[in-house]
Amino acid sequence: MEDERLSRALYKVVELEGRVPDSIADGSLEEALRELAETLSSLELSAREPQVVRRPYTGISTEVKLLSEMALALRLRMLQTGRHNVIGLNYFYHRLDQVISYLLEGRQSRGALSL
Repeated sequence: MEDERLSRALYKVVELEGRVPDSIADGSLEEALRELAETLSSLELSAREPQVVRRPYTGISTEVKLLSEMALALRLRMLQTGRHNVIGLNYFYHRLDQVISYLLEGRQSRGALSL
């Protein structure tokens, strides 16, 4: 059940990634990342060892939550400037891509269905 929930949440994020910056501007990517972070957090609590991404002090759920907060900050900046091309968008996209790649690689190595 949890794996199915993770698949749905990850699929939603991957789908919205293709619509950046529009998915940031309308808040849908922020919400999808928050949902993914909650799903990962519950999985991490039940796991023996937390998964980490590049930063040894950060679990994958925290990394996704930080991306959700970054999406919020970018959305507010878009509203302020009236433009979709704002500073920080490339960095956000780079970090989002790293997290998605990490999650997809982990799912393939466990033999789970890939997206």
